[in-house]
Parts: sequence; structure tokens; C-alpha cells
Amino acid sequence: MTKIAVISYSPVYNLGTEKIAKWHRDQGDAVITSHRVNEYSLQCEKAYLSAIFTPGLPRLCEDARTLTAAGVTVEIGGPAPTAMPGYVKENCGIKPHIGLDERFEH
Repeated sequence: MTKIAVISYSPVYNLGTEKIAKWHRDQGDAVITSHRVNEYSLQCEKAYLSAIFTPGLPRLCEDARTLTAAGVTVEIGGPAPTAMPGYVKENCGIKPHIGLDERFEH
């Protein structure tokens, strides 16, 4: 069983993060969802970070740096990183996934 963190930096429902969490739960993984890095997410093997709106990007990038420093594998996606991939890459060193992720669409 893999420990997975799914973190949404948006104040509204985030369908993408729900799909990721469901997919991993269906695989038998232990999943926690939150709106910011916490003690559990720092102990996970993998974390997915998503923001719908661009004001969430600075916190997303800060948390991505914190997670990678703790040895957690981080994937970033969502509408805001898709709209500003250069900002995300420059501020946390991770190239975000652009558009829908087919792994979680079926």
C-alpha cells in the first residue's frame, strides 16, 4: 500500500483531485486529501498538487519545494498550472502536467 497525498489549493470543489484520490483508493492506496502540506503528506511516497485559480500557485510552489525536500515525489496539475507552466517550473522546479491526465479519466 502506497501513501498518497492529494492537495488542492482552491477554495471550491476540485474534480481533478477527486478523480486522482478515487483512482488511488481503488488501487488500494492510503490517500489523504487536504488544502496544505501537513505531517501526513510529508510522510507520503507521492503527492499530487492542484490549483484551479492562479492565486493558489505561490502556496502550491512553496509546498512542492517542502515536499521534494522531504523526499516525496510530486506531480503538479490543474487549470492554474496549465495556464502558467513557466511560473510553476521557475518557482518549484517541476514541470506541471498540461491539460487532462488520461490516467485518471477512465
